[in-house]
Amino acid sequence: YAASFYRDRKVTVDDLEYYAKIEHERSFRGFEKKVEENAPYRKQIAKLRNDLAKANRGELDGNVKKLQQKIDKLMAEAPHKINGKLVAEGMKKEGFQTHVHIIVSRKDVTNTYSLSPNSQHRKNTTILNGKEQKQGFDRNKFFDAAEQRFDKTFGFERSFIDQYSTKKLYRKDPVKFFTMVAGLPTNERELALKSLHKLNIPTNKKGVALKLFQKAGLPVSSIPTNKVQLAIKAFNKLKKGLGRAMESGSIGV
Repeated sequence: YAASFYRDRKVTVDDLEYYAKIEHERSFRGFEKKVEENAPYRKQIAKLRNDLAKANRGELDGNVKKLQQKIDKLMAEAPHKINGKLVAEGMKKEGFQTHVHIIVSRKDVTNTYSLSPNSQHRKNTTILNGKEQKQGFDRNKFFDAAEQRFDKTFGFERSFIDQYSTKKLYRKDPVKFFTMVAGLPTNERELALKSLHKLNIPTNKKGVALKLFQKAGLPVSSIPTNKVQLAIKAFNKLKKGLGRAMESGSIGV
């Protein structure tokens, strides 16, 4: 992080003001997939349990046994459970969850100089008080170095789709990105497509075509159907053989 700053004087770790906290637990948040997929079941179960309580108090006509059977059936059908309980917001996650939170000041340790990673430039020179001064932060250098250090330290084998350079390529050049995905070995290609699907990134022909139009700044609603078809044809030619991988990766075309 320190080495990624572009300054007249080399920035070192000793110049940074930061605080770190190690935590050993994680909890499910409301927007996570497992919580959202369980939500319809939880809603139905909550209503049935309320009806069951009323039936037991004589406030509602109903077969107590049948109500309980419906609850048991929904509990069994719910897709995500931990120790027999439905995964819900606030529930502790299973397994090894040790992680660290780090807060870094945007000023140096003396609170004199700005060290903001949000600089618009990687390497730039500006005039301040009549003197030339270097400024900037190389985010590419920082993320690449952080990935390499993490992977080496923990023996992590990072897939193509999880690499910073891959995500950057998708934003900058989606055509080249999908070309590279199509050229991956079968297993890694299927993994990449599944990951894209989870991120709601289109992997079907029409979705990719429309995505490319949007990237080009063209209003999708005004594009004639034949133009979309041309883009789809170009996509087909570019991604020959991708359809089979999509099907085997449980992603529809």
